[in-house]
Amino acid sequence: MPTDFDALRASQFSRLDAASPPHAYLDYTGSGLYPQSILHHHQTLLRTHCLGNPHSSNPTSAVSTAKIDAARRAVLRYFNADPAEYCLVFTPNASAAIKLVAEAFPFTPRSALLLLADNHNSVNGIRVYACRAAASTTYIPLASAMRCPPLAPYLHKRNTDANNLFAFPAQSNFSGVKHDLAAVRAAHRHAWYVLLDAAAFVPTSKLDLSVVRPDFVPVSFYKIFGLPTGVGALIAKKKSLAVLKRPWFAGGTVKYASVKNNVHSLCTDESAFEEGTVNFLSIPAITFGIQFISRIGIDNINARVHALTTTLLRGMLALKYTNGAPMLTIYGPHTMKDRGGTIAFDVLTPTASRVDARHIEKAANKQNISLRTGCFCNPGAAETALKAHASRTSKCVHLIPNTDLSLEHVSKCVGEYLGAIRVSVGIATSEQDISTFLSFLRKFCSKFQGGRGGIKNAADINSGIIKLVLDDVRDSRKKHRHHHLSSQS
Repeated sequence: MPTDFDALRASQFSRLDAASPPHAYLDYTGSGLYPQSILHHHQTLLRTHCLGNPHSSNPTSAVSTAKIDAARRAVLRYFNADPAEYCLVFTPNASAAIKLVAEAFPFTPRSALLLLADNHNSVNGIRVYACRAAASTTYIPLASAMRCPPLAPYLHKRNTDANNLFAFPAQSNFSGVKHDLAAVRAAHRHAWYVLLDAAAFVPTSKLDLSVVRPDFVPVSFYKIFGLPTGVGALIAKKKSLAVLKRPWFAGGTVKYASVKNNVHSLCTDESAFEEGTVNFLSIPAITFGIQFISRIGIDNINARVHALTTTLLRGMLALKYTNGAPMLTIYGPHTMKDRGGTIAFDVLTPTASRVDARHIEKAANKQNISLRTGCFCNPGAAETALKAHASRTSKCVHLIPNTDLSLEHVSKCVGEYLGAIRVSVGIATSEQDISTFLSFLRKFCSKFQGGRGGIKNAADINSGIIKLVLDDVRDSRKKHRHHHLSSQS
């Protein structure tokens, strides 16, 4: 049954409209927003139950264990993962889930690590462990519209007598491109293990693990339903998890350990990967979150996000200066074919120069619009989008001391900001949010139309923006001072 998303926003996310002006939250790829009902149910559970360390054997431990097991079952059921084939390891976050695979994967000098150049840094980090084992690392460059090129030439390049790992995102956290999940089956046909980063995909799209069936799937719960922020998970095929070699042991991962005899025996199930005490006070919230999303229906959420993103994308592409030049450049597809609710872009001048994204962010903050700037922890996509070739950046990388290497320092050295702007649509986004944001962009760019002696280049634009920001700050202070004096009279 169709969901009234405006009513849902009013009942579950009313805090967005309680602000003045109402908050236009467009950073769902950064974090989902928690609905009030999950918070209510979770707080009620904590108020009415005594939860103890699940490693104990007492009544409070039994309650925690039951809640953890219920959450584990709920997540597997939500992703249609057969418990006979898949298990779930709770982790502090999605990055920790990826690290579990990276540090334990049996890389050898004959192994290959294959990465798409659209991966989050938490996936890029796997290459450190591959390098330590002298395994090869290959990046697949992005093709036109930030999409993945044909994989066959890359999947063939591996040694069949070694363990090889292919890692890619189901959806780009930079451009919103949805990569073809058929790549999982193609990689399996060539004897690759597959890590599918689902963090940006599953908040608004259905992932059916009875159909796609990757070996490892890291997920982040706060990106789906806003909380808890201290819990992620690794959903893994049991037979694939058994291939991993744990580099150490910790509390909760062993059946037996001895100091005098210098021996230890790891647990034989997913417990071997759950280091220390899991977040037993927060994990029960996951069950409430899964129930909330299931009641609405992920297909309904997907349809809503698709419709709003269509409106947003068309509106952004329609923004033009009086000379006919586009006000924006969009990185990624200009249509909704195989894309999610994330759009990366930059503001352009009437002469097609990029405006420093950080200025747009500052102006948006003042209007209570939440967006994001930078490379979004996805340097491969950012470098592709901004055409930041190695030849342009390598000099700076070698000039700047490693301890000072940062996006800001490299950008300053190159002479332009090597980041973009990202907006993303989610479950609580309204049509008014889209309208507010498009109006903001139109007004922001209109200041730089220029008349006689108008602004001609990016340097003028950026200095002009700084002046406008300072003028806005002064105006705001004057209004505050006037209000303060009026209240005293």
